[in-house]
Amino acid sequence: MDADLVSQALVVFTGKGLSPFPVRNVDRFAGHFGALTAADLAAEVQRLHDEFYKVEPRADESLVVAADRATAVFVARHPELTSDAVDALRWCYTYDWK
Repeated sequence: MDADLVSQALVVFTGKGLSPFPVRNVDRFAGHFGALTAADLAAEVQRLHDEFYKVEPRADESLVVAADRATAVFVARHPELTSDAVDALRWCYTYDWK
C-alpha cells in the first residue's frame, strides 16, 4: 500500500487538525479516499495505531520520554511514513496516556 496514502489516512483517522483532541474515526475515509480504498486503509491504519501503542509508558519515565521512545521505535519500523502521520499517532498517544 502506498506510504503517502497510508500517512494521509493516519492523520484523517486521528482527527489531528480537525479537533482539539483525538477523535479516531475511519468513517471519514470514504469521503477522502473513496469507498473501495477506505476499507483497505481502515485495516492498515488500525494495525499501525495498535503497533504504536505497544510501547507503553514505564512507571519511571515522564509522558514526554515515553512518547519519544514510542515514536523512535515506530519510526525505526516505519521510516516510509511521513512525519505528519507519526506526529498524529504521537498526539493520540500522549492524550491517551496523560
